[in-house]
Amino acid sequence: MYNMYGAKKKKPIDEEKNPNRVVGGLKSQGADSFKMLDEHGQEKLIPTQAYVRGLEEQLRRLNALVIEQGRDLKKVANEQQSVKQTVERFSKVR
Repeated sequence: MYNMYGAKKKKPIDEEKNPNRVVGGLKSQGADSFKMLDEHGQEKLIPTQAYVRGLEEQLRRLNALVIEQGRDLKKVANEQQSVKQTVERFSKVR
């Protein structure tokens, strides 16, 4: 009974979607910006909030990926140094 009528927490849609696809979809639909006249009568392209949010999400994910890869690179460098020291110790023994 609870499963049928109980409230379920739903994930926000933005977390499930790939930001690259969101931004690409907005661009392809032409919904990434709108035209506006400035005070001099010239047209300016203003990005939409959805497009900017998509770009910000792309940047957040890329920054997280760069940080993670930096940690992995540091681990590999430490392991390489450890192996190098072990090999040097064994080569001195012989």
